[in-house]
Amino acid sequence: SSRICNQMPRFVPAPILALFSAHSSIMASVKQEQLNKVEFQDGFFAALDQSGGSTPKALKLYGIEESEYSGEEQMFDKVHEMRTRIIINPKYHGARIVGAILFERT
Repeated sequence: SSRICNQMPRFVPAPILALFSAHSSIMASVKQEQLNKVEFQDGFFAALDQSGGSTPKALKLYGIEESEYSGEEQMFDKVHEMRTRIIINPKYHGARIVGAILFERT
């Protein structure tokens, strides 16, 4: 790692610094907008993060019986279908949703 550091330039060209500065400014603005939304807006976090252990119960509450899928892959496909129906619903939009928690497999 010290060999790599020794090969790097000791200065950063002005155009690169300008890009980094602009990016940092935009990210700070986005983070402030997110903070304002969470702090002051009426809404909720959509917790769509069922993992393998809680998924059968979540599907059952949604009206999907265990007999409608076979194995973990089909179960996660059903969860994906369920979440897709929720997310594309016109009532599910940025004015009310402050954030979402998702499970990477679904």
